[in-house]
Amino acid sequence: MKVTARNHGVWVIGIVILLALACAMSACSKRPTTISGILLFTQGQLCQDATVVAVLEGAEVSEAPVDPTSGRFLITLPRAGTYSLRLKHPKITPVDFFVDIPVKKGNQVVTDPYPAPPEILASYQTTNEASIVDSAHVTQETKVVPLATIKGTVHPQGATIRVLNGDRVVAEGQAKGSMFEIASVPVGTYDIEYSAQGFATIYHRKVTVSTGGAGRELNAYLLFMSAIDGVNWQKGVAVATGQGQANPTVPRNQATQMACQSARAKAYRDMTDTIIQIQVEPGRPITSLSSGEGMKFKVEGFIQSAGAISETKNKDGSCEVTLQIPLQGPGSVVNFIQKKIGREH
Repeated sequence: MKVTARNHGVWVIGIVILLALACAMSACSKRPTTISGILLFTQGQLCQDATVVAVLEGAEVSEAPVDPTSGRFLITLPRAGTYSLRLKHPKITPVDFFVDIPVKKGNQVVTDPYPAPPEILASYQTTNEASIVDSAHVTQETKVVPLATIKGTVHPQGATIRVLNGDRVVAEGQAKGSMFEIASVPVGTYDIEYSAQGFATIYHRKVTVSTGGAGRELNAYLLFMSAIDGVNWQKGVAVATGQGQANPTVPRNQATQMACQSARAKAYRDMTDTIIQIQVEPGRPITSLSSGEGMKFKVEGFIQSAGAISETKNKDGSCEVTLQIPLQGPGSVVNFIQKKIGREH
């Protein structure tokens, strides 16, 4: 086909239009992918030399300074992904203060206000008002949240402790030996999570943290997870079932009563056998916490007074009894360990 000057001009104009459209649909109109937020501190305080770093898949990919007067930061991200934010300052150990932030391409994500650690503040004033600023403008005024320190003990040594507000990690730390202390926790009500590799994770729910700390010294005891018949680690319970058969030579009502007594005794025996197999550390069952047969007797006494029991009486006079005891909380296996033999371990 012969290309004339006129046709050539039409082709050129068409290509220019297509390029312009492509530009408008992609790079030329693309919004940057960002995370912005604010370090929350009392009016008049300064936050010199602080930097917020975006972490993707364990690597620091971009960073931005914190405005020393407003506390604002704005990080431009290289791509979409699930990010964590890390606060850096010459006076503190780097701390990941927001984790698992999903960011889509072109999104401009604004985080919740975060209380600035007191160590990085150049000065301190007693006023209790602060401006909460997002990436564009002042949105509201609120009281500065005072910070507190929580502390306590945990088993096993070196366990990880996290302070949770819903799914968000407010603060976390690791026990030094059996003792832990976590500073810079905003006052409020939180769930406290305790975890260690190989052990069942537990929680203290709705713990009130005040300026004096958690109001009480926290004490957590984790059990080592091993395969034991009758223990459901996911549900956090130990379960035992006993069955009793009716004696056909006695009246029905009496036979059923005797069958339930037999089933209850069987459930108690099986529960004792289950509990004494639970390990407080790898290869160290509960029985190791007390010498001789003392622990088994203590467990038997505990089971007689603990747990929820249910009976099912069948038409043939037989009976089935189910005994369930929680692993954590009031009336639990851990509660028994801490109250009865806490001083022996």
